Amino acid sequence: MSNPRTVRAVIALAALAGAIAGYFLIVPDTGIQMSLLSRLLVTSTGVKGVAATPTYDAPLPTASSPFTAVSTAYEKNPASTGSYARNWFGPTASGASIDLSVDLLPTRSVALTTLSEAGIQDLEAVALQVSEHTVRLRYVVPGGAAVLYVTPRQAPKTGAPVPGAAADYSFGRAVVRITITGAIATKDSLDALAAKELAVIRRVEPTFPSLLTTSYSALETVIYWIVAVFLIVSIALIPDWVRRGRSRRAAHELLRQRRQFQVRGSKALKRHRVKI
Repeated sequence: MSNPRTVRAVIALAALAGAIAGYFLIVPDTGIQMSLLSRLLVTSTGVKGVAATPTYDAPLPTASSPFTAVSTAYEKNPASTGSYARNWFGPTASGASIDLSVDLLPTRSVALTTLSEAGIQDLEAVALQVSEHTVRLRYVVPGGAAVLYVTPRQAPKTGAPVPGAAADYSFGRAVVRITITGAIATKDSLDALAAKELAVIRRVEPTFPSLLTTSYSALETVIYWIVAVFLIVSIALIPDWVRRGRSRRAAHELLRQRRQFQVRGSKALKRHRVKI
Protein backbone atom coordinates (compact mmCIF):
# COMPACT_ATOMS: atom_id res chain seq x y z
CA MET A 1 0.00 0.00 0.00
CA SER A 2 1.10 3.57 -0.62
CA ASN A 3 2.48 5.62 2.22
CA PRO A 4 -0.34 7.92 3.45
CA ARG A 5 2.05 10.83 3.81
CA THR A 6 3.24 10.41 0.22
CA VAL A 7 -0.34 10.31 -1.02
CA ARG A 8 -1.19 13.48 0.91
CA ALA A 9 1.89 15.27 -0.47
CA VAL A 10 1.10 14.30 -4.08
CA ILE A 11 -2.53 15.38 -3.75
CA ALA A 12 -1.55 18.68 -2.09
CA LEU A 13 0.99 19.48 -4.83
CA ALA A 14 -1.53 18.69 -7.58
CA ALA A 15 -4.14 20.89 -5.88
CA LEU A 16 -1.61 23.72 -5.46
CA ALA A 17 -0.66 23.53 -9.15
CA GLY A 18 -4.33 23.70 -10.08
CA ALA A 19 -4.87 26.68 -7.77
CA ILE A 20 -1.95 28.59 -9.29
CA ALA A 21 -3.20 27.92 -12.83
CA GLY A 22 -6.70 28.95 -11.80
CA TYR A 23 -5.43 32.18 -10.27
CA PHE A 24 -3.92 33.35 -13.55
CA LEU A 25 -7.08 32.40 -15.42
CA ILE A 26 -9.65 33.92 -13.06
CA VAL A 27 -8.17 36.89 -11.18
CA PRO A 28 -6.19 38.95 -13.76
CA ASP A 29 -7.97 41.86 -15.46
CA THR A 30 -6.48 42.43 -18.92
CA GLY A 31 -7.35 45.47 -21.03
CA ILE A 32 -6.16 48.42 -23.10
CA GLN A 33 -4.80 51.22 -20.91
CA MET A 34 -4.76 54.39 -23.02
CA SER A 35 -3.56 56.51 -20.10
CA LEU A 36 -0.06 55.12 -20.72
CA LEU A 37 0.11 57.42 -23.74
CA SER A 38 0.40 60.41 -21.41
CA ARG A 39 4.09 59.53 -21.04
CA LEU A 40 4.62 60.66 -24.64
CA LEU A 41 3.62 64.28 -23.98
CA VAL A 42 5.26 67.10 -22.04
CA THR A 43 3.57 67.92 -18.74
CA SER A 44 4.22 71.66 -19.09
CA THR A 45 4.68 73.84 -22.15
CA GLY A 46 7.14 76.38 -20.82
CA VAL A 47 5.16 79.03 -22.71
CA LYS A 48 4.08 82.09 -20.76
CA GLY A 49 0.49 83.14 -21.19
CA VAL A 50 -1.20 79.79 -20.51
CA ALA A 51 -1.85 77.88 -17.29
CA ALA A 52 0.95 75.74 -15.90
CA THR A 53 -1.26 72.65 -15.82
CA PRO A 54 -3.43 71.40 -18.69
CA THR A 55 -7.17 71.90 -18.64
CA TYR A 56 -7.75 68.79 -20.74
CA ASP A 57 -5.55 65.76 -20.15
CA ALA A 58 -6.99 62.50 -21.47
CA PRO A 59 -6.99 59.90 -24.26
CA LEU A 60 -8.76 60.71 -27.51
CA PRO A 61 -11.34 58.35 -29.08
CA THR A 62 -8.95 56.41 -31.29
CA ALA A 63 -11.61 54.32 -33.00
CA SER A 64 -13.21 57.49 -34.39
CA SER A 65 -9.96 59.30 -35.22
CA PRO A 66 -10.17 61.85 -38.06
CA PHE A 67 -7.27 59.98 -39.68
CA THR A 68 -8.05 56.78 -41.56
CA ALA A 69 -4.59 55.37 -40.85
CA VAL A 70 -5.17 55.64 -37.10
CA SER A 71 -8.68 54.16 -36.96
CA THR A 72 -7.68 51.32 -39.29
CA ALA A 73 -4.57 50.55 -37.25
CA TYR A 74 -6.65 50.56 -34.06
CA GLU A 75 -9.04 47.97 -35.50
CA LYS A 76 -6.15 45.66 -36.39
CA ASN A 77 -3.77 46.32 -33.50
CA PRO A 78 -5.43 48.10 -30.54
CA ALA A 79 -2.58 47.23 -28.16
CA SER A 80 -0.17 49.35 -30.23
CA THR A 81 -2.43 52.18 -31.38
CA GLY A 82 -3.80 55.13 -29.46
CA SER A 83 -4.23 58.90 -29.25
CA TYR A 84 -3.77 61.30 -26.35
CA ALA A 85 -4.11 65.06 -25.94
CA ARG A 86 -3.33 67.87 -23.53
CA ASN A 87 -4.73 71.40 -23.80
CA TRP A 88 -3.62 74.53 -21.97
CA PHE A 89 -5.57 77.78 -21.85
CA GLY A 90 -4.73 81.32 -20.88
CA PRO A 91 -7.06 83.98 -19.47
CA THR A 92 -10.33 84.18 -21.39
CA ALA A 93 -9.61 87.74 -22.50
CA SER A 94 -6.31 86.69 -24.09
CA GLY A 95 -7.73 83.91 -26.26
CA ALA A 96 -4.44 82.04 -25.77
CA SER A 97 -4.41 78.27 -25.99
CA ILE A 98 -2.11 75.36 -26.78
CA ASP A 99 -3.35 72.05 -28.14
CA LEU A 100 -0.88 69.17 -28.07
CA SER A 101 -1.68 65.65 -29.19
CA VAL A 102 0.14 62.45 -30.06
CA ASP A 103 -0.86 59.41 -32.09
CA LEU A 104 1.01 56.17 -31.46
CA LEU A 105 0.94 53.71 -34.36
CA PRO A 106 2.04 50.07 -34.73
CA THR A 107 4.79 50.79 -37.29
CA ARG A 108 6.86 53.63 -38.65
CA SER A 109 5.22 53.37 -42.07
CA VAL A 110 1.73 53.80 -40.58
CA ALA A 111 3.03 56.78 -38.59
CA LEU A 112 4.27 58.43 -41.79
CA THR A 113 0.89 57.83 -43.44
CA THR A 114 -0.80 59.46 -40.44
CA LEU A 115 1.61 62.39 -40.62
CA SER A 116 0.66 62.91 -44.25
CA GLU A 117 -3.05 62.92 -43.36
CA ALA A 118 -2.44 65.33 -40.48
CA GLY A 119 -0.49 67.67 -42.74
CA ILE A 120 -3.32 67.80 -45.22
CA GLN A 121 -5.77 68.70 -42.47
CA ASP A 122 -3.58 71.11 -40.48
CA LEU A 123 -1.02 72.66 -42.81
CA GLU A 124 -2.12 72.43 -46.42
CA ALA A 125 -3.20 75.65 -48.14
CA VAL A 126 -6.69 74.42 -49.00
CA ALA A 127 -7.46 73.48 -45.39
CA LEU A 128 -6.10 76.78 -44.09
CA GLN A 129 -8.18 78.73 -46.59
CA VAL A 130 -11.32 76.88 -45.56
CA SER A 131 -10.55 77.90 -41.97
CA GLU A 132 -9.99 81.48 -43.16
CA HIS A 133 -6.35 81.45 -42.10
CA THR A 134 -3.85 83.67 -43.88
CA VAL A 135 -0.42 82.02 -43.99
CA ARG A 136 2.48 84.22 -42.88
CA LEU A 137 5.29 81.67 -42.88
CA ARG A 138 5.94 78.04 -43.77
CA TYR A 139 9.03 76.22 -42.64
CA VAL A 140 10.46 72.81 -41.79
CA VAL A 141 10.84 71.39 -38.30
CA PRO A 142 12.68 68.13 -37.44
CA GLY A 143 10.50 65.28 -38.68
CA GLY A 144 7.79 67.48 -40.17
CA ALA A 145 6.60 70.99 -41.02
CA ALA A 146 5.17 74.11 -39.40
CA VAL A 147 3.14 77.14 -40.36
CA LEU A 148 2.39 80.55 -38.87
CA TYR A 149 -0.89 82.22 -39.79
CA VAL A 150 -3.49 84.77 -38.74
CA THR A 151 -7.25 84.54 -38.87
CA PRO A 152 -9.61 87.46 -39.45
CA ARG A 153 -11.84 86.41 -36.56
CA GLN A 154 -11.88 89.19 -33.98
CA ALA A 155 -9.75 88.65 -30.89
CA PRO A 156 -11.48 89.48 -27.57
CA LYS A 157 -11.49 93.24 -26.86
CA THR A 158 -8.60 94.12 -29.23
CA GLY A 159 -10.40 93.59 -32.54
CA ALA A 160 -7.08 92.47 -34.09
CA PRO A 161 -6.63 89.29 -36.17
CA VAL A 162 -5.83 86.24 -34.06
CA PRO A 163 -2.35 84.78 -34.61
CA GLY A 164 -1.95 81.05 -34.89
CA ALA A 165 0.86 78.53 -35.26
CA ALA A 166 0.81 74.82 -36.02
CA ALA A 167 3.34 72.04 -36.42
CA ASP A 168 3.04 68.36 -37.32
CA TYR A 169 5.99 65.99 -37.11
CA SER A 170 6.84 62.36 -36.53
CA PHE A 171 9.48 60.33 -34.76
CA GLY A 172 9.51 56.55 -34.71
CA ARG A 173 5.92 55.33 -34.33
CA ALA A 174 4.62 58.62 -32.91
CA VAL A 175 2.97 61.56 -34.67
CA VAL A 176 2.81 64.91 -32.82
CA ARG A 177 0.43 67.77 -33.59
CA ILE A 178 0.79 71.22 -32.02
CA THR A 179 -1.56 74.18 -32.38
CA ILE A 180 -1.02 77.51 -30.63
CA THR A 181 -3.45 80.43 -30.80
CA GLY A 182 -3.40 83.96 -29.46
CA ALA A 183 -0.57 86.41 -28.94
CA ILE A 184 1.66 83.55 -27.74
CA ALA A 185 1.56 81.97 -31.24
CA THR A 186 5.04 83.00 -32.33
CA LYS A 187 7.75 81.08 -34.15
CA ASP A 188 9.91 81.09 -31.03
CA SER A 189 7.19 79.60 -28.82
CA LEU A 190 6.24 77.00 -31.44
CA ASP A 191 9.85 75.97 -32.04
CA ALA A 192 10.60 75.77 -28.31
CA LEU A 193 7.56 73.61 -27.59
CA ALA A 194 8.16 71.40 -30.63
CA ALA A 195 11.78 70.81 -29.55
CA LYS A 196 10.74 70.11 -25.95
CA GLU A 197 8.09 67.61 -27.04
CA LEU A 198 10.45 65.97 -29.54
CA ALA A 199 12.94 65.36 -26.72
CA VAL A 200 10.24 63.52 -24.77
CA ILE A 201 9.26 61.43 -27.81
CA ARG A 202 12.88 60.50 -28.54
CA ARG A 203 13.38 59.38 -24.93
CA VAL A 204 10.11 57.49 -24.41
CA GLU A 205 8.93 56.10 -27.76
CA PRO A 206 11.76 53.59 -28.49
CA THR A 207 10.98 51.63 -25.31
CA PHE A 208 7.27 52.39 -25.07
CA PRO A 209 5.38 49.32 -23.80
CA SER A 210 2.25 47.72 -25.17
CA LEU A 211 -1.03 49.38 -24.21
CA LEU A 212 -2.33 45.93 -23.24
CA THR A 213 -1.89 45.66 -19.49
CA THR A 214 -2.80 43.12 -16.83
CA SER A 215 -3.77 44.09 -13.29
CA TYR A 216 -4.49 42.02 -10.19
CA SER A 217 -7.08 43.11 -7.63
CA ALA A 218 -5.70 42.84 -4.09
CA LEU A 219 -9.15 42.01 -2.69
CA GLU A 220 -9.86 39.34 -5.29
CA THR A 221 -6.38 37.88 -4.74
CA VAL A 222 -6.91 37.59 -0.97
CA ILE A 223 -10.36 36.02 -1.36
CA TYR A 224 -9.13 33.60 -4.03
CA TRP A 225 -6.24 32.32 -1.94
CA ILE A 226 -8.33 31.98 1.23
CA VAL A 227 -10.72 29.74 -0.68
CA ALA A 228 -7.87 27.95 -2.47
CA VAL A 229 -5.96 27.17 0.74
CA PHE A 230 -9.13 25.82 2.34
CA LEU A 231 -9.77 23.57 -0.67
CA ILE A 232 -6.13 22.43 -0.88
CA VAL A 233 -6.07 21.47 2.80
CA SER A 234 -9.43 19.74 2.44
CA ILE A 235 -8.32 17.79 -0.64
CA ALA A 236 -5.02 16.80 1.01
CA LEU A 237 -6.89 15.43 4.04
CA ILE A 238 -9.44 13.44 2.05
CA PRO A 239 -7.39 10.17 2.25
CA ASP A 240 -7.21 10.56 6.02
CA TRP A 241 -10.92 11.25 6.23
CA VAL A 242 -11.68 8.19 4.09
CA ARG A 243 -9.37 5.97 6.11
CA ARG A 244 -10.76 7.21 9.42
CA GLY A 245 -14.30 6.76 8.13
CA ARG A 246 -13.54 3.16 7.21
CA SER A 247 -11.93 2.57 10.59
CA ARG A 248 -14.97 4.00 12.38
CA ARG A 249 -17.31 1.85 10.32
CA ALA A 250 -15.21 -1.24 10.94
CA ALA A 251 -15.10 -0.51 14.68
CA HIS A 252 -18.84 0.07 14.72
CA GLU A 253 -19.43 -3.20 12.91
CA LEU A 254 -17.16 -5.07 15.30
CA LEU A 255 -18.95 -3.56 18.27
CA ARG A 256 -22.30 -4.55 16.76
CA GLN A 257 -21.15 -8.08 16.22
CA ARG A 258 -19.86 -8.32 19.78
CA ARG A 259 -23.15 -7.07 21.15
CA GLN A 260 -25.05 -9.54 19.02
CA PHE A 261 -22.77 -12.31 20.23
CA GLN A 262 -23.28 -11.24 23.82
CA VAL A 263 -27.08 -11.12 23.36
CA ARG A 264 -27.12 -14.56 21.76
CA GLY A 265 -24.86 -15.93 24.48
CA SER A 266 -27.08 -14.49 27.20
CA LYS A 267 -30.20 -16.00 25.61
CA ALA A 268 -28.51 -19.37 25.23
CA LEU A 269 -27.41 -19.30 28.88
CA LYS A 270 -30.96 -18.53 30.02
CA ARG A 271 -32.37 -21.41 27.95
CA HIS A 272 -29.77 -23.74 29.44
CA ARG A 273 -30.70 -22.76 33.00
CA VAL A 274 -34.38 -23.26 32.33
CA LYS A 275 -33.74 -26.83 31.11
CA ILE A 276 -31.74 -27.64 34.28
